[in-house]
Amino acid sequence: MYELIQAGERTYYISCPTNIGIYKIDDTGVCVIDTGNDKDYGRRILRILEANGWELKIIINTHAHADHIGGNEFLQKRTGCKIYAPETDIALVHDTILNASLLYGGSPCKEMLGKFFYAKGTNAELLTQDMLPDGLEMTLVPGHSLTGAALKTPDGVWFLGDSVIGENIIQKHRVQFLSNVENALDSIEKIKTFEGKMFIPSHSAALEDVKELCELNRACIEENIAFIHDACTGISFEDILKKVMDHNGLEMSVSQYLLIGSTVRSYLSYMKNNGLVDIECKDNRLLWRGVVKA
Repeated sequence: MYELIQAGERTYYISCPTNIGIYKIDDTGVCVIDTGNDKDYGRRILRILEANGWELKIIINTHAHADHIGGNEFLQKRTGCKIYAPETDIALVHDTILNASLLYGGSPCKEMLGKFFYAKGTNAELLTQDMLPDGLEMTLVPGHSLTGAALKTPDGVWFLGDSVIGENIIQKHRVQFLSNVENALDSIEKIKTFEGKMFIPSHSAALEDVKELCELNRACIEENIAFIHDACTGISFEDILKKVMDHNGLEMSVSQYLLIGSTVRSYLSYMKNNGLVDIECKDNRLLWRGVVKA
């Protein structure tokens, strides 16, 4: 764990629970892609950079979830580096309580502010193609987050963030966090067209071909849509959530309630917008019912 792996002439990554990308801007300056879960990640990243004689110039966050920006504050304080994030996610890098607020749907209680949901905020600037170091390319791949980004180095290495999830995680956790199901499906189709020599999801092993993984991600989403559709029998969101939890063998906790609850709401919104479910207010409860199409 925390092994530095060379993926191309100027491209490296640190293999760990949240893979960290490293792109050499020049002989000594580097760009780091994502910074892990907390300041301990930041310390480990800085040790590896210093051991190789590299100077951190830029951090790029593929998106603003806490397990991708947790090392930002430590690294920016120690090095003075700039931080860039895509579009809407900038607000969540600045004011990280917004992550937990979005998941919960209101002001979160303190139990909802653990390190997996709430990192220290930092200054960030807008991630655009114009600000990228020479050779780097970016593509927006929203869906998991509000405006996620994928980064490609000149070595043909893609850092995909959480825009697609590895097979190992899909098999373990069938309901992956999504902020927008329609955007996620569109991003999966976009990623299938990417050309490159290596594809690195944030929480799984590197791949030489990403198309099969894209199909697995799509199939998982479609399976969840089908299950939630069948679960919508004129019942409330809380009852639907329990069915999803029970079906997937999940034990309810604060973190599961936040992640799976927010994701199920995203599925229900997608399904309502596409005519797969309908809603009614009855006895001061919002009830969901599947629509059977002719």
